[in-house]
Amino acid sequence: MSSRSGQYGTNNHYVCSTLKQGDIILVNFGNRCEGSRNLYGKRPVYVLSNNADDKSVGVLMVVPMFRTKSRDNAGNDVEIRPIDCPGLRYPEYAQTVNIQKIRKHQIIKRIGRVKNGAVHSELLASMWEQVGQKDGR
Repeated sequence: MSSRSGQYGTNNHYVCSTLKQGDIILVNFGNRCEGSRNLYGKRPVYVLSNNADDKSVGVLMVVPMFRTKSRDNAGNDVEIRPIDCPGLRYPEYAQTVNIQKIRKHQIIKRIGRVKNGAVHSELLASMWEQVGQKDGR
């Protein structure tokens, strides 16, 4: 069974321990709960946890990615194109207002790594802009 059909990869511990900030991974957020606004299903995410984080704990901070811009916060979405991350098949929009914490058992596979430093800088700037808005700065 392929990893896309729902089977988790057999090397999740290895994948989790070798991840770095800027990697794109495919994650399973689980089934949809009726009436919930939580993420569900399989989706690519941008790894936000930095390289010094203790990956052995198995928790990562990630930014979910979608094929379309968000309705409410489109100005904060950051486009990641296949040219920026060779493993992507389509342009995706990282929604920095929707940072998630995931566990290593949710990782299906590593897709690739964002090679464009400008994309990483734009993601961090968008994230910090959100923090400033919530802080009233």
